[in-house]
Amino acid sequence: MSSRRYITTPIYYVNDVPHIGHAYTSLAADTLARFHRLCGRPCRFLTGTDEHGLKIEQAAAKTGITPQAHADRFSAPFRKLWDHLDVRYDDFIRTTEPRHKRVVQDIWRRMVESGDVYVDKYEGWYSVGDEAYIDEEDIVDGKNKHSGHAVSWVEEPSYFFRLSKYAPRLLAYFEDHPEFIQPASRRNEILRFVEQGLRDISISRTTFSWGIPVPDEAGHVIYVWVDALTNYISALGGPEGALFSEFWGEGAEVTHLIGKDILRFHAVYWPAFLMSAGLPLPTRVFAHGWWTHDGEKMSKTLGNVVDPWAIVAAYGADAFRYFLLREVPFGSDGDFSEAALRGRINGELGNGYGNLLNRTAGMIARYRGGVVPPRGEAGVEDEPLLAEFKAARAALLEEMEALSFHKALAAIFGLVSAGNKYVDSAAPWALHKAGRDARLDEVLYHLAECLRILGVWTLPFLPNKAAALLDQLVIPQDLRDFASTEVWGAPLSGITLKAATPLFPRVEAPEEVAPQQPKQLKQAKQPKQPKQPKQPKQPPQQATPPQTIDYAQFMAVQIVAARVVEAEPHPNADRLLKLTVDAGEGRTRTVCAGIAAAFTPDKVKGRMVALVANLAPRVIRGVESEGMILALGEGADLKLVGVDEGVAPGARVQ
Repeated sequence: MSSRRYITTPIYYVNDVPHIGHAYTSLAADTLARFHRLCGRPCRFLTGTDEHGLKIEQAAAKTGITPQAHADRFSAPFRKLWDHLDVRYDDFIRTTEPRHKRVVQDIWRRMVESGDVYVDKYEGWYSVGDEAYIDEEDIVDGKNKHSGHAVSWVEEPSYFFRLSKYAPRLLAYFEDHPEFIQPASRRNEILRFVEQGLRDISISRTTFSWGIPVPDEAGHVIYVWVDALTNYISALGGPEGALFSEFWGEGAEVTHLIGKDILRFHAVYWPAFLMSAGLPLPTRVFAHGWWTHDGEKMSKTLGNVVDPWAIVAAYGADAFRYFLLREVPFGSDGDFSEAALRGRINGELGNGYGNLLNRTAGMIARYRGGVVPPRGEAGVEDEPLLAEFKAARAALLEEMEALSFHKALAAIFGLVSAGNKYVDSAAPWALHKAGRDARLDEVLYHLAECLRILGVWTLPFLPNKAAALLDQLVIPQDLRDFASTEVWGAPLSGITLKAATPLFPRVEAPEEVAPQQPKQLKQAKQPKQPKQPKQPKQPPQQATPPQTIDYAQFMAVQIVAARVVEAEPHPNADRLLKLTVDAGEGRTRTVCAGIAAAFTPDKVKGRMVALVANLAPRVIRGVESEGMILALGEGADLKLVGVDEGVAPGARVQ
């Protein structure tokens, strides 16, 4: 396994604003780069914009500006969005830069010297929208059947590249390097394409001028795909550059992350160009899938294009990144749904990841004054947690090497789940009540260590929230790299934790607002309808009998008597009260109750109530709630299920 990694996105064409597809590739590349850096590997991450071609020249002419001004205008939003998404690239290449032009012309000359470039006349169908020549069989009703872009017949003198010459070499390379094209389904697609035979391709144009000139040949510009693909090495200073030697030379691993629509250019044309130029090939080309929106293909016409700016504004950059990488296997198509995104936030991120932090910090504060205790007495409950840690670490390394982001996250969140189960099985509150201080110390230490490891592992996936978690735990920088998680048992004892704040407060679906009829549009009076004869009263509808449960199911719900010790308005929700209740456990609980419409805090303070005590804790509008108060009715008519005075808090309903 190489230690030096070079990770690239495609360079994005400056004909429109960035969308979810661009964000997906860049977030995946950024996450991969962050992971390698976390592991201490030298890594370089490149992205950028593709700025030449007939489409840019035509778009600029329509708006009355120069092609360069058009490129400047549409390249800037990509940089801004990457900053907004916290995408930390090492270099941003633009194909209009002098450093790029120099290397493209150098590659051209190398291919000429190999005898692979010749002049001929091009005749065929060309799509300006795709910046590509289109085969006859791919045209339906004057359009590219794959993209829908119009095609037109083109005849012009052109330089051609002898692609046909490289079919045998490409097939041999694919055979010797099965990892070169990923995933496997895409590899099979390219194999079938090359096995059918390759035709030479046109690599220059004369009908427009916005491009890099062909060396020593007036009137020709280099075709956009020779131009664009070369960005991966022009950003390294070209074949003679020091960065090229470090990140493309022997011992380096080069990964191109792309959308599946441009796979052929990267898996066939690009390696053939490099073979002709006498340069090494990248290690792998990984083509990911496309996103739909709520089951429909995205289009401006339908108005369902996902705007990354709006999603991040509503849910945060980390949640957006997590959803894209967790929802579908990288390489498969996926469907974006805000409902599914909210489900991930409220479930795995809020009730799982964030809740483990809140529970742990709360118990360390309650039982040990906020200081991580020294190791204490081991117990059988520790073993499943430590076993899950070992399995998750091994899986995380394996899945990240395979670019299987969703499985890597599944491994991490397996440890999140194990941590929450550990709280329930070890029951720190019971240990405290029983005076088992040594065992309680061990449990609290294990929970702090579990959170530290989770914080480190999630730094590439949740860069801001993971850093916030580690900051709340006051974890020093030397315990924030992957090497520090090789063995369980970091020196955390004596660290004073900060008060935990919810990392992922619960998010609700936006309320639908009924359309309002404009006041100035009054409805015309309707003629009076004749009175209808009274209908006989129908007998009241019988309620559907509730589904029965057995005694064991009833006993699984622990309903206990509890006294409301304190009550106050919820800081983030008008319909909720934040209650502090005593359920006879030697500690108090916080419970969020939707009773504000019927009760003021002073009316409920001191009352005995019925509490569902074993309900899984959840964060409700930023406050962790550890149970549910039973009530009848709704709104202002709501009544609490009462418990007689004299019943001790903690007494269970039998």
